[in-house]
Amino acid sequence: MHDERRIVTVLFADLVGFTRLAEHRDPEQVKRFIDSCFEVLVGDIEHYGGRVDKILGDGVLALFGAPISHEDDAERAVRCALQMHRSLAEVVEAGVLADAPADGQLMRIGVNTGEVLVGSLAGTDYTAMGDVVNTAARLQTEAPPGRVLVGDSTRALTHQAIAYERGDVVVPRGREQTETTWLAIAPTAPPGARHRLSDTPLVGRALELEAVAATQALSIARGRGVLVTIAAEAGVGKTRLLHELGRQFVDRHGGRVLHGTCVPYGEANPWWPIAMVLEQALGLGGHGRGPRPDLAAIAAERLAAIDPDGDVRHSVVDMVCHLLGAPSELDRLDSPPVRSAIHQPLGRLLHALAADQPTVITIDDLHWASNQVIEALDYIADLLPHLPIALIVAQRPHGDTGWWPDDRVTNLAFELEPLGKAETFEMVASLLPDHASDLELLTTIFDRSGGNPLFVHELAALARTGVEVPVLPDTLRTIIGARLDQLARDDRNVIDNAATLGTSGTLDALAAFGERLGQPVISGALERLEERGLLATDGGRWRFLSDSVRDAAYATMSKTSRAQRHATLAEVLGEAAQPSLDDLAHHTAAAAQLLSELGSVPGVSPLIAEDALRLLYNAARRAALRGSFRIAIAQASRGLELLPQHPSLHTIRADLLLIRAASNLELRQFKAAWADVDDVLIAVPADRDGPRRGEALRLLGGLHHAMGAQEAARDALTESARLLRASNRADLLARALRSRGFIELFNGSLVDAETYLAQADAIYESLGDTSGRAWIEQHRALAAFLRGDLDDAAQRLTVVAATMDRLGDLNGVGWAQGMSAFVAFYQSDFDRADALACAVAERAAERGDEWAMAMMRTLRAHVSRWRGNLAEALEGAKAARTAFRRIGDPLGLTQALSVLVRVQVALGQFDDARRSGDEIMSVAETSPLGSIPVIAVAGAAMHRGLAHHALRRVITAEDAMVVSQISNDEPALIRVLATAQLADFDDAARVLAALGPRGSATPMARAVGAVVDVGLGHADRALAAAGTVRADPGSSYFDRALAELAAVSALAQTGHHAEAVSCAHQARERVRHVGDVIATDLFLLIARRLDGESLDEQADTPASGWIPMLNALAVTPAGVRRSR
Repeated sequence: MHDERRIVTVLFADLVGFTRLAEHRDPEQVKRFIDSCFEVLVGDIEHYGGRVDKILGDGVLALFGAPISHEDDAERAVRCALQMHRSLAEVVEAGVLADAPADGQLMRIGVNTGEVLVGSLAGTDYTAMGDVVNTAARLQTEAPPGRVLVGDSTRALTHQAIAYERGDVVVPRGREQTETTWLAIAPTAPPGARHRLSDTPLVGRALELEAVAATQALSIARGRGVLVTIAAEAGVGKTRLLHELGRQFVDRHGGRVLHGTCVPYGEANPWWPIAMVLEQALGLGGHGRGPRPDLAAIAAERLAAIDPDGDVRHSVVDMVCHLLGAPSELDRLDSPPVRSAIHQPLGRLLHALAADQPTVITIDDLHWASNQVIEALDYIADLLPHLPIALIVAQRPHGDTGWWPDDRVTNLAFELEPLGKAETFEMVASLLPDHASDLELLTTIFDRSGGNPLFVHELAALARTGVEVPVLPDTLRTIIGARLDQLARDDRNVIDNAATLGTSGTLDALAAFGERLGQPVISGALERLEERGLLATDGGRWRFLSDSVRDAAYATMSKTSRAQRHATLAEVLGEAAQPSLDDLAHHTAAAAQLLSELGSVPGVSPLIAEDALRLLYNAARRAALRGSFRIAIAQASRGLELLPQHPSLHTIRADLLLIRAASNLELRQFKAAWADVDDVLIAVPADRDGPRRGEALRLLGGLHHAMGAQEAARDALTESARLLRASNRADLLARALRSRGFIELFNGSLVDAETYLAQADAIYESLGDTSGRAWIEQHRALAAFLRGDLDDAAQRLTVVAATMDRLGDLNGVGWAQGMSAFVAFYQSDFDRADALACAVAERAAERGDEWAMAMMRTLRAHVSRWRGNLAEALEGAKAARTAFRRIGDPLGLTQALSVLVRVQVALGQFDDARRSGDEIMSVAETSPLGSIPVIAVAGAAMHRGLAHHALRRVITAEDAMVVSQISNDEPALIRVLATAQLADFDDAARVLAALGPRGSATPMARAVGAVVDVGLGHADRALAAAGTVRADPGSSYFDRALAELAAVSALAQTGHHAEAVSCAHQARERVRHVGDVIATDLFLLIARRLDGESLDEQADTPASGWIPMLNALAVTPAGVRRSR
């Protein structure tokens, strides 16, 4: 056997006081005693599925889980240990050794679970090596005589089936960590019993439940029996489904449900599942186990209650007693006659049960059934055409055991499939409600579980405790290991080779790798693996259906085998016509890392680390250029992990650090980026390596800019450009100049920005750098956007997106399309803005770009607010705020807060809005966005009717815009409306007139103009403007509300009072549906004005800040003021 790494449970048992017992006895007597002891102890070990590793004098070491795994090896070991004490006591009672302790305390047993290396050691037999074995030995020495002491890992795997008492804390020899110990008391469930996932709702099984329900209803209606056969791999949920089917049957039809379960070991009664059914049918719980002289009388009494006229009760009672282990007339019969004497009375009893009330019998884990149970089920199946019961059995698929009936009866058979992605997400959300929207975690759990509910449950439990989900828990590894151990050798070779390749790949690569190893993919292997639900193939590719299966298979290989396989695979990939750089780097690096751990490995070059570093650098650089920054970070980090063993390669270390820092900066992982930049600046002096130091200073400038330290950013970039000019590195100099132009854009210095961008563009043109020039064009599109020239921005971005796509730059495409989404929003093309934002967010999620995802979530929140979907906008803005806080990006946080504060005000969440306003102004002090956060706070104040506060913020915003040369009419429009709220319509009109044509260019401008017009008595003009706003698809819900407010007053001023009242009512209903409490109150107040009421300006209502304006608006023809 080759070496493997396995999760194994080690049982170490040692006789107590053996030296004292042997001291004054004849050696032959002692030998007979030892032989008698170990004969029964070895029998127990083998009965429970263990393997005797070695017998050491008066001790025995056994392995559970090697060379063949079972799903419950830890449980088997503990059950075995408890049985070994009972068996040894029986040996002592037999008197094999005189004067042995009468209390049976002749042995100590320690049990421990964990990963070991198994294989041959220096030509010896198969054995296990590792700390797990040593700990089991220490647990044995600490165990009290006659007891079983287990480690914490064993207890964690078995506590649902075994009762424990906490033991002492011990320190195993040679270890610093302590080990919590547990004393095993007794089993609490039969072997093979599974803990049902009853703490989660059953998901994804609606079709199966309804199909079985329909079959059961048909059975009852026609008076005929039905058979339902469910096949499913471990953990997919067949046991849970059986219990749900039983509950559903009782809910719909009443009656009884009788459960039987087959067990894999530890049950001497071969009829046990049938016996369980009889116990429940006759109400014999507590009566049926062991000899009971009154069992026959009790069974007869219960049977009489079910079938008072039965004339064959005696034979049925004999059958019941025999199956339950009590004395009966059947004990004297040989096998064939006894089966006949059991089957016929069993059939009579089932007929009586079915006649008494609707009945369902379920038999679980049929793959462990004895021949006697299979024969009994065959007999029952023959009766079903005339026996109106539902027989539901569940078993594993593809096995040689189990029961596969023919078509003699109505048979609904199906294989239970794993959950789909949506169903898995639903299950995880029920287990981890706080993470229900964490798409990355949900996807990871789905990929690793393959939709297996048990795997989902275990992985969710890991996430709940804070452990990284990629860790494969021992529970899953043992379950998967048992499945893999059932494979034929050729099929297992395919799985192991695939696990070395990864989670997916091409069939050609899998075949070539197998050929190089001398393990060709034989005919039918892939089909068999697909049938077992391990692999899937499609279009020349294969993939693991669960990442956890891949991980379990890979974890079984020894590190030596892994290193050799990865090195061989790297050779195979390198010979391909167009080798994948990422795959080649991965496998070369994997071999190099394993080599560094093991020292030397036959067949692996000692120089492989240098090849790995070169490949990792190239792969990281290419990933960064393509915008796959997480991949770039992973590749660079892997190279840096190899470097400590190769300090002579110091220049590549700086290159890897710079790639990782640049990628982290793009992903707004500022802390990580800063650490790498500092590392390079410390290690690389300016006089020795100007290019690398210059690049580090460029990144430092970007970090200062992100943190709001703009002068520090300019200083760093100035020094970067100086060093790069002196070093004659035009490519890096162009990048530094482009970075300087970019930060000047965000600082609002559009003229300075264009100066630097033009210099960079000239260099890129001389170098023929298409990518660099595309980025320059993207920055110029941003400048056009900030100037308010949306058409120019849109045209440039269309060209940029096409160029970036052609170059394969995912980040560039994302930036161009993300900006295009913002441009579309400001062009009032909300459908396009939303569609682009969704597409950009989806691709960002694939790249792991949390910043881009949050920015698109912010934009979609803007769109939702504009459309009047305030609840949706609130949720999106909050999610974006959380993401930007986590990232630590003040620019993004300002954007998210800008929409959040306005939504909170509209919804009447004034305390939350005040906190958001305070936060946005605090963040704005270091944000490079200038006027944007101030405009948001001013707009929120205006919405609430806080006119003076809004005007103060507008002045601040307009001052910032003058300095930055950024064009935005919103502050002026806020000023107009805030002035109107103070009932100063003349001044409001002057501000609006100063905008010239722009004063009517947008729906907001026309809506505000309509309010001013109606305040000045220009009712007809107000109605006309309001009509255009309501008809404009680019109008926001608030634009329409302002227009309707103007229209209501204008209608009243022109003598259409009833129409004004109706319009006010309809408008109020619309904004109430939106959820805007201020606008809702606003129309309630205008309705009161229409009734002739003068409003109290001191009133405490959501829209009280608007009352001065409402009181000033005329609501009758006579009250119209004439403007000057």
